[in-house]
Amino acid sequence: MKLKEKHKPDLSKYPVDGLTNKDGRLTPKAHFLLAENQKAIKEIEMRIEHESRWYELKFLFLGALLLGFLAKVVFDSKESNVDRNSMDLLKILYSPLTLSLLSFVCVVSVCMDVYIRANRILIYQNAIWIAEFIEPAFIGSSYTDDIKSEKNIVVGWEQFLRLGSDSHHTNALVQMTFAVRVYLHTILVYVAFLFVLFFLEYSEVLTPEKNERRITKLIQIKNLSFWIVHLSLLIYALCAHLVPMTFEIFIFGLGPLSPVMSLVFYPALWAVATSISWRFVLLPKTNALNGEKKIRLALPSQAKSDRDPVNPDRDSNC
Repeated sequence: MKLKEKHKPDLSKYPVDGLTNKDGRLTPKAHFLLAENQKAIKEIEMRIEHESRWYELKFLFLGALLLGFLAKVVFDSKESNVDRNSMDLLKILYSPLTLSLLSFVCVVSVCMDVYIRANRILIYQNAIWIAEFIEPAFIGSSYTDDIKSEKNIVVGWEQFLRLGSDSHHTNALVQMTFAVRVYLHTILVYVAFLFVLFFLEYSEVLTPEKNERRITKLIQIKNLSFWIVHLSLLIYALCAHLVPMTFEIFIFGLGPLSPVMSLVFYPALWAVATSISWRFVLLPKTNALNGEKKIRLALPSQAKSDRDPVNPDRDSNC
């Protein structure tokens, strides 16, 4: 994001009037701007610390749930035979409980990301104010100057981060890869959620009661979990990207655009992603209800039960 041109100060005249006296001393106006600059810097530092704490909480939260999941696997395995350990693990992995747990983790992670995104927008606003109003007023140069012709140009730190088209805040590739690093936790949890969502139907293969009532219950759990997660993602798409109208935004390198476009682009992206993810619900449901396809897991106990008692070399399903 960047400040719109009509809101940028006129830097054609330097030094800026009212910052120094005739003897070169700073005026009260200059001291006031420097004090405001310190306030902005402290707020940036505070919000960066808050963001780091929230990011640590996300990892602690996921780690605690993963530890509980592994503890359940180990505890259940103690009461099972060695040959059935893999089956017990699959029962837990492809279970409604696991899906509900992952959907809960996904929603909590997305809620944290909403806060992190809002916090980051406020950081950007403070930094842009420093880059556009404070550093040029005291240094006498703008980061929009032609740096090729002005080789000896001196800029402040916030200007440096926005220098040219290849810096941290102006390069589209850097911004996209940086976003992946920030939201990697949520992305991995969401992928795990879709994985369990797709294979949940096949958990009924591991249990003796294979009936339509059980499958219908699984489908209801899948649909509820699916929409809880994706409605939270819709809230994130609507609420986490809108910035004040004094700024312009860039979306995947496209821009500058009006901030209102974030209310169009991100919900549209959500609609496309949701329609694709919905296939992870529809496809197994069709197979389960119509009986068109069944994936039989290669487990010794299951393979033995599928043998024809009269002709052991023949599968009873054939």
